[in-house]
Amino acid sequence: MKNVIISPYSPSLDKKKNPKNFPYWSTIVGYLKKKEYEVIQIGVNGEMEIPGVDEFRKNKPYEELEKMVMECEFWLSVDNFFHHLAAYKGKKGIAIFGPSNPNIFGHDGNVNISKGSNYHTKNQFLMWVQVDYNISAFNKANEVIEEIDKLIKEVQ
Repeated sequence: MKNVIISPYSPSLDKKKNPKNFPYWSTIVGYLKKKEYEVIQIGVNGEMEIPGVDEFRKNKPYEELEKMVMECEFWLSVDNFFHHLAAYKGKKGIAIFGPSNPNIFGHDGNVNISKGSNYHTKNQFLMWVQVDYNISAFNKANEVIEEIDKLIKEVQ
């Protein structure tokens, strides 16, 4: 079975929800399962497991993450460490941006999804703990699914 890696969270911010965390993961995972993908979530202790994932791998060393990214069909991530690792390894996937700007933090080889500059935090170099969570900064699940379908056709 082909697998997809999801990296759904940016680091915790002193018990405050990280403003970069995409809110519609359950819908995305459900869609990937219907497409018969094994969905592997990566993260760290203390993060919530997304309902429906096949496996949640926590606290994996860098070398193991490198291997995982090279073996997956594709990946999806919020703006966190993982999409940078995948870009470094040359593995295409989807990076989901909300208040952070893909023109600053994205990579050309990835599919960078953003609702647009009107939703980006004005000062991109603030500490993220200074930015409030805003669900309207994110594309809806169906818009991400459209990009997933395009990527599936490309990687097959």
